[in-house]
Amino acid sequence: MTDAASHDWLFDEPFTALTAQRLFEREGAWQAGRIYKRREIADILLDVYRQGRGVEKDLTRGRIIRSIKKKLPGDGEKTEWFEKIDFGRYKYCYRSDGADDSFLHSQESEEKKDTWDSAEKVVPELKFGEGKCEVYVWYLPHYENAGQRWPMKIGSTSEGGFNRRLDDFQENLPEMPRYVIQVRFTTETNARKLEKALHYYFENRGRRIEEVPGTEWFVTNPEEIVEAIGILDPKLIETGE
Repeated sequence: MTDAASHDWLFDEPFTALTAQRLFEREGAWQAGRIYKRREIADILLDVYRQGRGVEKDLTRGRIIRSIKKKLPGDGEKTEWFEKIDFGRYKYCYRSDGADDSFLHSQESEEKKDTWDSAEKVVPELKFGEGKCEVYVWYLPHYENAGQRWPMKIGSTSEGGFNRRLDDFQENLPEMPRYVIQVRFTTETNARKLEKALHYYFENRGRRIEEVPGTEWFVTNPEEIVEAIGILDPKLIETGE
């Protein structure tokens, strides 16, 4: 199997189809057997490249989509990494030695599928700031542990907000997520700054969940996150709704 750590040199180069091919094997970024939309594949590659501090600072989803077309299979085809299921949807096939299915797909979760209307938009319970870009916090209700801490995702997005991101993966969720916090900004750059600051804040306290794909899941609760936002940028809390 390919050692993901040996691919760090990719971040020192402009993003190409080769970069995508190597990052298809990036441990922790993907779930074996999961079906991804093409734009979701591009978003994951963009996140990994940015997290690796890639040299191409102005890289966009559109550029990535154009680059990966040659690496994604056509109708009825299957590669080492993906199998095409239907238009714009691909099943991830590659499994590294360290691959691990997300806790979102546990047996408990499977039993609760189809219990919510995925067409329904979720509304943030707490809102801070102004603008079309945002930092969002959400979790699945059955993980909630009153008075304690539980898995929560802290992410960021550009125009369209969390509901646009939810459109990409809602079919994989067993229940309607709780969209607990929205922090709005006028620019994506400022949203990403707070996102990274919150990640660092909780990771520094040993709260990041290591055994699931991605780097955005933390064991915490809404009160702690609001407190962290107040520490990192007190003015945002003053403008809360």
